[in-house]
Formats: sequence, structure tokens, C-alpha cells
Amino acid sequence: MRREVISQARRLANEHWAFIEKLLNVLGVNKDLISKYRFFYVEAFIHGFKHGVEWVYQYILSSLYHKP
Repeated sequence: MRREVISQARRLANEHWAFIEKLLNVLGVNKDLISKYRFFYVEAFIHGFKHGVEWVYQYILSSLYHKP
């Protein structure tokens, strides 16, 4: 996968994590746990983003070559 895609995914993941982190703080979640959650959250977000990009790519290809 292209570096630009991964960079965009990481940027979005970090932005969204900032929102989630605020929510967890408001809920009183232990700060040590929050810092541990961050790694898994960001990596899972990036993983899902890549699947989404792959799906869109396949959808576009199939739309181009399998017109009714």
C-alpha cells in the first residue's frame, strides 16, 4: 500500500484518538490504561482504513469492468 495512504490513515487515527482520549478522561479511565489503549486503537484504525481503501479500489474496478 502506498505511503500516502498509510500517512493519511495515521493522521486520521491520531485525530480520532485525541477525541477518544478526551472521552476516556471524562469517564475517569486510568491514565496508564489510556496510554496502553492508544497503541492498539491507532493500529486497529489504520488496519481498518487499509481494508476500506482496498474495498473501494475493488469496487471501482468491478464497476468499470462489469457494467450491466
